Amino acid sequence: WAGLAGDPAALNACIECCDRHPPEALALVWEGRDGQRARWTFGELRAASARFANLLASRGIGAGDCVSGMLPRTPELLITILGTWRAGAVYQPLFTAFGPKAIEHRVHSAGSKLVVTDLGNRSKLDEVENAPPVLTVGDDFWPELERQVTAFEPVLRRAEDPFLLMFTSGTTGLAKPLEVPLKAIPAFVSYMRDAVDLRPEDRFWNLADPGWAYGLYYAVTGPLAMGHATTFFEGGFTVESTCRVIREYGITNLAGSPTAFRLLLAACDEVEAALKGRLRAVSSAGEPLTPEVIRWFAEGLGCTIHDHYGQTELGMVLCNHHALEHPVRLGAAGFAMPGHRVVVLDEQHRELPAGQPGILALDRARSPLFWFPGYRAMQTRAFVGDYYLSGDTVELNEDGSISFVGRADDVITTSGYRVGPFDVESALIEHPAVIEAAVIGKPDPERTEVVKAFVVLHAGHAPDEPLAEALQHSGLGLATARELVGQGGRVVLVDINADAGAAAAEELGASARFVRADITREDDARQAVATAKEAFGGLHGLVNCAGIAPAEKVVGRNGVHGLESFRRVIEVNLIGSFNMLRLAAEAMAAAEPNAEGERGVIINTASVAAFDGQMGQAAYSASKGGVAAMTLPIARDLARSGIRVMCIAPGIFETPMMAAMPQEVRDSLGASVPFPPRLGRPAEYAALVRHIIENVMLNGEVIRLDGAIRMAANAARTPMGGFLGDFKDMTAAQLGAAANRAALARAGLA
Repeated sequence: WAGLAGDPAALNACIECCDRHPPEALALVWEGRDGQRARWTFGELRAASARFANLLASRGIGAGDCVSGMLPRTPELLITILGTWRAGAVYQPLFTAFGPKAIEHRVHSAGSKLVVTDLGNRSKLDEVENAPPVLTVGDDFWPELERQVTAFEPVLRRAEDPFLLMFTSGTTGLAKPLEVPLKAIPAFVSYMRDAVDLRPEDRFWNLADPGWAYGLYYAVTGPLAMGHATTFFEGGFTVESTCRVIREYGITNLAGSPTAFRLLLAACDEVEAALKGRLRAVSSAGEPLTPEVIRWFAEGLGCTIHDHYGQTELGMVLCNHHALEHPVRLGAAGFAMPGHRVVVLDEQHRELPAGQPGILALDRARSPLFWFPGYRAMQTRAFVGDYYLSGDTVELNEDGSISFVGRADDVITTSGYRVGPFDVESALIEHPAVIEAAVIGKPDPERTEVVKAFVVLHAGHAPDEPLAEALQHSGLGLATARELVGQGGRVVLVDINADAGAAAAEELGASARFVRADITREDDARQAVATAKEAFGGLHGLVNCAGIAPAEKVVGRNGVHGLESFRRVIEVNLIGSFNMLRLAAEAMAAAEPNAEGERGVIINTASVAAFDGQMGQAAYSASKGGVAAMTLPIARDLARSGIRVMCIAPGIFETPMMAAMPQEVRDSLGASVPFPPRLGRPAEYAALVRHIIENVMLNGEVIRLDGAIRMAANAARTPMGGFLGDFKDMTAAQLGAAANRAALARAGLA
């Protein structure tokens, strides 16, 4: 309770969020739909909230009663909230997009004594049966307030008493009511301080609507309890308005949802020109961030964006904290908020160690800032012993961070594999053609469920079969697996994309197994090797064909090349390949040799960029050059153990990366190949892999599989590293955009 005016026995939210702060200090910056602007101080809000509390008292509304608000982000909304709290009453938010039935359920369940709305939403209440009395902004709100005096002594309550009444939706049934007690305020402040890192000099904007928990908790309660001004923008979300508000109001600390941030990424050129270097810290909540968004904020905008996890019942409890020192793992939701003990449980409610997915739970007995009392007048099945079960599937990492997998009721079971929708959605959004993706499980009599994805495409991309194929599969790896299984082999597919791997294993049947893994992690790579030994009795070959290929100039229009982006490419393409190679070689060396004395063969994948990299390919060329260069020394080293090492350096192939390019670009790329004048096919790569496996004399070589493209006489070189033919009919902007889309694509199924 340090830092608050009250104590557990005597507390009022209006005192904490308004009265105790200097009356001249700025509390609210507001811009309306019509461009109208206003700035409210804590002193002005104190007077207006006192008028509202007096109005409530005149209507017989007091401590413990409920007042509902259905208002856009306006000063009247904040006055309603603070005035309700001042009277000791409970505020219940109604999102302005709700229809009459949703409103009716909430106001009846809450027993609301008053609904405050505006003219734009007033008609909805006419359709609510037995609706409470209504106060309308634009009609009687201000005339009623102006009749009241500006003094009202706040009604003190206990820490366990509610000051908010929220409704949270499950997958089925009506929304459930839950009371937020006053003792939640310290937890909200802790989040703003430690995770958001809200500082006195910041200008803060939370994009979330206060009709929902994240907006009400952290655009209203949290910042105001710290004595910090908040920003209300009444207009709808657009890229243009978001950039303008950040620039004009000098926003330095931003919070919002991944959907908003993905829309900013989709307009990256416009946003980077407007905002680069302006934001200090960005926080995201609602669903996990994709790696693409995280990278772009760092490289394109020059600021850090962090994932935060929470629920209406909990507030935020798992964060990558801006203000605390701890490792930040890409794709992880982060570490427990101070004051919370977050654990992972199995189905018998036993705590799990790292590396095993389970249910995210809060240890209530050892979480002093845990405040959820259970659903009002309902059984709370989420309480099991000392634990609160979140219903979300997560995995504890070795460093103590926790990674989100999906809602327990959203996880898809297909052919025995458990697939988290977020993994699939993240992979799909990495594709340059895709803006948004949503993944569900569709019931299937043979496979339990099949994975079904819905995508929204960028302008200029047709929803055709080549794109569908590119989104479903990962090119060279899957083609190789098909080839080897077709020849009687058995394969273990290793991929960070759970959907691609599970779908491929399902297609290949009993001859295939799938392991979801990050090949840069030793424990993941060891698990993949162990799976091969357990499932098929040993490991006789490794084909490394994973990789990422972003394009970035050393000094470009967005500034100097990011060191973190360079490091990431090296980590995946070179270190990841070596990690798999060394652990596979360890397993092979321990096996019995065949009649030729061979214990195994390892085939790495480089690229023609290793020898002839182009502008914007520094990281990619360096990584693939390293893969090619390590082939001979490692082959000499492992020859003593009867293990061969080869490398294939493909040219321009029909992979998902190429599928992102316009057809005319793909045709011209193919025409630039001396012979055959077309793009390479994944099946041709796979055939070469099979040939290398079968020919024991092939060792220590790098084979260029490129149709002699290095000999093309008049090829026009492009930033994406391929060779283009005659592009006199394409503008520089078209070429640049096409190259950008291709270079951003993620490729590779190891």
